[in-house]
Amino acid sequence: MGALFVCGLLLPAPLPAVAGCAAPRVDARVQVARVNDGDTVTLADGRRVRFIGLDTPEMNYGSGRPEPLAVQARDAVTALLGPSRSLLLQYGREREDRHGRLLAHPYLADGRSLTAQLLERGLAPALVYPPNLWNLDCYQAAERRARTARRGVWALAPFRPRPVGEYRGRSGHYGVVEGEVTAIARNRGGVWLTLDGHATLQVAPEAQPHFDGCRFEALVGRAVRARGRLTRRGEHWRMRLRHPAQLEAAAGDGGSQAQCPLPAAAGS
Repeated sequence: MGALFVCGLLLPAPLPAVAGCAAPRVDARVQVARVNDGDTVTLADGRRVRFIGLDTPEMNYGSGRPEPLAVQARDAVTALLGPSRSLLLQYGREREDRHGRLLAHPYLADGRSLTAQLLERGLAPALVYPPNLWNLDCYQAAERRARTARRGVWALAPFRPRPVGEYRGRSGHYGVVEGEVTAIARNRGGVWLTLDGHATLQVAPEAQPHFDGCRFEALVGRAVRARGRLTRRGEHWRMRLRHPAQLEAAAGDGGSQAQCPLPAAAGS
């Protein structure tokens, strides 16, 4: 198997398909100085890397206690890295976030996807954040297996589906809510779906190309399940939908799938 040079480093050839969620290329080999949490590390050169494809519980450094399973996610990354603390990176289409962190798909020295390993263990939900959508199907499959088995976070109350009117999660945190789409509105802010009068799902203009083929008006009267970060506005909740992967037909919904295709609810 051949090799290639990137930024003066000798890197291995593309990772083998047997690795699972395998990378077609390696952009950099790096050394990890510190594991900040389950989805962020600091490199030996001081740069920080935010892993693409998942959102592990927060450690809340300096502002409170770690969220449930945050320590376990951080420690899992440390254990998977092993003594070498070497990491292979494939950069995302968008290479840097608003915090100045590198965005990359992380791979262990043996070619395994670190993201897939954490998702399989139920240590995070999958994170869908365009334009970094490469490997989305593989990451979702890994998350789905953990959800079905109720491993890790999927055994915790905030990650279980709740009728939107009964949701009592913390503002700004991940949640899974269900409800009937009772209204659709459109304005310069995008498309707004109201769930049972208790929550609004926003599809901003920049996200709408990902919903191509979806007639939002056809969702009125249908029961849906939405997944993502929920922000509280008074007695109302709001969730931003960046990709159709965040929205699915709720269990038992009998609406037509043809006009606005939605996957069926899987697991919790």
